[in-house]
Amino acid sequence: MKCFQQLDELKSRNKDLEGQIANLKKENTSLENEKQKNKVLEEKIRELQWKIERQKNQPLPTLKRVMDSDEDYIQEINNINLKQENKILKERISSLEYDLKLAYSQSKQGIKSVVPTSQLEIENRKLVNLLDELQRQNVDLTDKLMFSQTYKDKYNQLLTENQALKQQIQDNRISNKFFGCFC
Repeated sequence: MKCFQQLDELKSRNKDLEGQIANLKKENTSLENEKQKNKVLEEKIRELQWKIERQKNQPLPTLKRVMDSDEDYIQEINNINLKQENKILKERISSLEYDLKLAYSQSKQGIKSVVPTSQLEIENRKLVNLLDELQRQNVDLTDKLMFSQTYKDKYNQLLTENQALKQQIQDNRISNKFFGCFC
């Protein structure tokens, strides 16, 4: 009887120990996760320190750079307006081409057109020349727009990095002052 009681106590104690082992394994896993997070944070800190060192030697954005960015924005708005104007002119050209084809088919059928054919041909040549010019402008504006957008994205990226670096420098100065008090 006493043996069974001791066996039950040992089983109970064994279960307690197994529970403690499970808890220790969980703690170990969470500590390993924290260790990995710390490694990632250390890598980020090294990267930020490298960026800070690199940034110290670079000048801050000047007013001219900011003004250039505003000019790019204005140019972008002008490009959008020119594209809309280009679309309207293309629609007008399409309409006039249709009128020209209709007048030409009517003249072949013997129906007299209100507009003489030679005048329609002159108008058509003008419109074709205008269309060619607009297509050249459209290509130029597309190139400028792509360059402007690339420049704007790069500027925004650099500005964001610069602000983060300034904040990191300020944080480092504060932490240096804080740790300097204990030394």
